Amino acid sequence: MYFRGQAYTNLKDWDHAIGVYQTLYDKYPDSSLADDGLYFAALAAQQLKNCTEARTYLGLVKQKYPKSNVAKQVVELDNTIKKDLKNKAKCSS
Repeated sequence: MYFRGQAYTNLKDWDHAIGVYQTLYDKYPDSSLADDGLYFAALAAQQLKNCTEARTYLGLVKQKYPKSNVAKQVVELDNTIKKDLKNKAKCSS
């Protein structure tokens, strides 16, 4: 599942990537890649200018996986998106 999401990410097919990462989290929340999947779902949502959705995924990583290997990147991306929320060119929602 994770690598299917990565394939969609590499193709810049953001909607499909988000769907696959969401399925990964829903079906395999205890997977060692679930937190990474949520992080990449947030990146994909950011590309679609869905900043609220991106922050939701980042919040899940913080809440469910506080010791995640992507914890530092999650904080950095969340801070970036917080700043972007004021710019309609970067965030439509």
